[in-house]
Amino acid sequence: MSILHIISISSIIFIVACSTKPKYQDDPDFWIYELEDYKKDTFSNIDNIISIYKKTNNDLVKMYAIALLQDHIENNKVSELLMAELENESKHVCIEIIKAFSKPGLNFVTNKFIELLYKNVESEVKIEICNGLGKIGDKRAIPPLIDMLNSKDDFLILSCSYALHIITKYPLKEGKTIKSPKEWLNIISEK
Repeated sequence: MSILHIISISSIIFIVACSTKPKYQDDPDFWIYELEDYKKDTFSNIDNIISIYKKTNNDLVKMYAIALLQDHIENNKVSELLMAELENESKHVCIEIIKAFSKPGLNFVTNKFIELLYKNVESEVKIEICNGLGKIGDKRAIPPLIDMLNSKDDFLILSCSYALHIITKYPLKEGKTIKSPKEWLNIISEK
């Protein structure tokens, strides 16, 4: 057999191996294939997607499940699961959960976001929480966002300031955000 035949045979084996559904539940690809089956009709398959989310420990599988569930975030089963998992997940999964809840008017999540903002969570998570609070638009988030302006993290300060601009509808001037807690307190007291 020539080297060309061996290469082509190994390529065919690789293609066949990659195109078949994995058989083991500890293989993340197994769950991805399962989720793909539910992608067409996520509403009818909410329970199945939640079940997969609970069974796997793989972040990518969980993030894919969250992506499929995010259009149904107001469903009690979905919101209860993700709210409960918000503090227990890795940074990347937590950020995806926050993004799923970051929709205008989803005020029921504001208190949980504020609670997390004051906890010792990673900076990227806090930044995403600030962005989420801005998108939700709940005025209860104003005092904690002003508190976070005292942070030493410049990206967190920018996220908080931008969220405050969105919530208060205070216009940005020449692309400059207000970063001072005192300035924000003055703006809010004027309104």
